[in-house]
Amino acid sequence: MTARPRQIGLARLRQGLYRFIAAGLLPPDQERIVALASAIAVLETSVIHGFAFATWWHPLAAVLDEPPSIDVLEADYVRLFEAGVREPPCPLVESAYLPLPRGPGAFLVDLDREYRRLGLAANPLISLPVDHAVLQLEGMAALCAREAEATDRGDDAEAKRVLGDEERFLKRHLARWFPVMAHRGAVAAGDGYYGTLLTGARAFVHHDRELVTTLAMASRVATEPGVATDPRVAAHRGLEAVR
Repeated sequence: MTARPRQIGLARLRQGLYRFIAAGLLPPDQERIVALASAIAVLETSVIHGFAFATWWHPLAAVLDEPPSIDVLEADYVRLFEAGVREPPCPLVESAYLPLPRGPGAFLVDLDREYRRLGLAANPLISLPVDHAVLQLEGMAALCAREAEATDRGDDAEAKRVLGDEERFLKRHLARWFPVMAHRGAVAAGDGYYGTLLTGARAFVHHDRELVTTLAMASRVATEPGVATDPRVAAHRGLEAVR
């Protein structure tokens, strides 16, 4: 069996976008901002322009051409994500946005169990709550990489299985709360780095849930006798404007 370049490219692009957003939501430092500016230049020359969510990403390249000082970014980070009279405007943890009938402890234990089921482990050098956006974004990036690697070696069954894992993780976790947080944060941040980043991130996560759901559904339908569905065609049908 041979690999399908367009599908590999799609999974790798998604991996890169998830990693970009995760890095952008870590506490700012000069080296990381420079790296993000270089990374978005690469993304701008990729196939990102063929997707509807790209409309919300292009402004970020302009912001990163002349980013604010680290002092300004640090103050914005604390104001948006860490400080507040009661809580920050948009905390970067899932537990702040969903009802937790069994309490936060049980929720975090369940989420940690979900990571383990997916074969994911947190970077020991990054000390963050298990439901932090950065960990969930990196988790999705790891799954995208796993999907791409399976497709590259021609293991369609494994690629479909990983795609199902992506679909479940988005529906159960990231896509349930991240767009809400990103919208709230973009409103609070206004123009500039964080407002632009969160607007683009919200658009991408929204579209990725639609994309992954469509691709997973197409792969399931394609296994039924007598049915032939091109998941690439189905993927583009799932890319609609953010509502």
